Amino acid sequence: MGTVSFVITDVEFTEPQGISTVGTIEVEQESYVIVSDRTIVEISGEVFNYKEDLPIIFSLSKPDGETSQFTVNPRKDSSYVARITILPDWSEGTYRVTGTYDEKDLGTITFSVSKSSSASVSIPDWIRNNAKWFAEGAISESDFTTGIEFMINSGIIKIPDVSETVAGESESSVPEWVKNNAKWWSDGLISDDDFVKGIQYLVQKGIIRIK
Repeated sequence: MGTVSFVITDVEFTEPQGISTVGTIEVEQESYVIVSDRTIVEISGEVFNYKEDLPIIFSLSKPDGETSQFTVNPRKDSSYVARITILPDWSEGTYRVTGTYDEKDLGTITFSVSKSSSASVSIPDWIRNNAKWFAEGAISESDFTTGIEFMINSGIIKIPDVSETVAGESESSVPEWVKNNAKWWSDGLISDDDFVKGIQYLVQKGIIRIK
């Protein structure tokens, strides 16, 4: 009978991202779009060998090479939540967060940051008065749409991604939800971006015409 021999070579094992023998780490979502003054990134997980008053040390690496550190104490049930505030002036690109607990590698996560295409929205505050008067019936629908049309054509209101009216889909009056948006926006309950969506709809339906 012949002899069969086996040769065992060293095999390098790479742990999957976010998994370690110390604990777990994961990010709420993999990409974020900056649409306001503060965008929150939530990182969570657990440590396997909880030690009271021993913090997790996180290192944040930005696309431009800048690094910073912050700490979070795990809860008594071994879970933890860390939050990072993305500011409007942060660079677009990939960010990397590495965690260390009890001087051991907790794992690494990455997330991408991009700027909102709606950043070009610009609406002067005094236009809120017009929106409020329209919502309350103090000015007519015609006065409101004519005013908005004039301000768009004059460059006072700047809105992105305005497509031309689609044939057969035009409307003759302002929908109730747009009027509600005008009221909520004038009261500061919704953002400029949300109000602009209503204006874009009016342009697309031919209720407001731009040059």
